[in-house]
Amino acid sequence: MGTLASILGLTSILLYKFGNYQRLDGLGAMLIGITIAILATFILKSAKDLLVGQSAPPQTEEKIKTTVKALAEVNKVIALRTLHIGTGTLLVDIEVNLQDDLTTDKIEALIDRIQADIVKQVPEAKDVRVELETPKVKVLLR
Repeated sequence: MGTLASILGLTSILLYKFGNYQRLDGLGAMLIGITIAILATFILKSAKDLLVGQSAPPQTEEKIKTTVKALAEVNKVIALRTLHIGTGTLLVDIEVNLQDDLTTDKIEALIDRIQADIVKQVPEAKDVRVELETPKVKVLLR
């Protein structure tokens, strides 16, 4: 877009200088202004997406869920939240329900394995948080 604005400006100046078309100089200036306004709109949209934050694409989230569900000790993925932080960095927050018979040592090792597997499948996932939850239905039935 910046190159287009430069070409438009140069063309309008040359036509004005060598062809004595005074109106083209003004028209060229207006076209440059419109081109720069369009470019600014695209830049603002990109900046907004980075500032506000954006979740990962659905296929990436599905890849994360599939990776975690593949582990035998995981009963269910309760919730998954993802957030792009800047460019190329993904924050992953996942809530899982595990088998009831796991010891604390096994749970700690499993959390480490979940984090490592997610990073292996989705390299931009730099910060992975795993929360252990009980499904709400079981809590209500007790």
